[in-house]
Amino acid sequence: MDQVLKNEIMQYLKASRLTTEVQVEEMVSVPLSKLYQEQDLVHTPEGNYYSKQEVFHYLKNNSYELTQENFEIAARHCYISYQTDENGVPYKQVTHSYSKNSLDHISDEDLQTYLIYSLLQERTKPVTLFEYKVVTLKDTFWMGRTSSEALQDILNDHSSRGWRLKTTSVNQITNVVGSESRDELLLIFERQREN
Repeated sequence: MDQVLKNEIMQYLKASRLTTEVQVEEMVSVPLSKLYQEQDLVHTPEGNYYSKQEVFHYLKNNSYELTQENFEIAARHCYISYQTDENGVPYKQVTHSYSKNSLDHISDEDLQTYLIYSLLQERTKPVTLFEYKVVTLKDTFWMGRTSSEALQDILNDHSSRGWRLKTTSVNQITNVVGSESRDELLLIFERQREN
């Protein structure tokens, strides 16, 4: 897969808030002198190395007495496995763990699987469904206005049952018999539907 397409896919994943971050482990050769302090590293006659600090922690964590004899016995079990390079310098393989948020390290097959999985995950997110209710409140003929007490009662009643006022609208209704008209207030309530 070419880099241009990978960049486009990366943009899609970022835009849709899908992550491509993965944990990557990498083996690195590090000289023993960088891992341990020089004065802490001991080279044994058998050709091994051990760390005085590691031996000390081993004895302490296992509740052994801090004697010279115990230290020498523990040192034989706490040796550091290492290799030497062409110059005879001892080094150790160390695993570094880090995160990458790039598609460069993903094979085409893995990328296709990841995209399908991500899209399925996106589509199977629970959808929030709502239900709506319309309530009307008309003007009184003789006063020509809507009762604020009646409106307040309707709002409080619906609110106590989980409804919230979404929007309002006013219709003007003309009386067929006379020329008088009155207003009708439409209250549209909304609440989340229970699954």
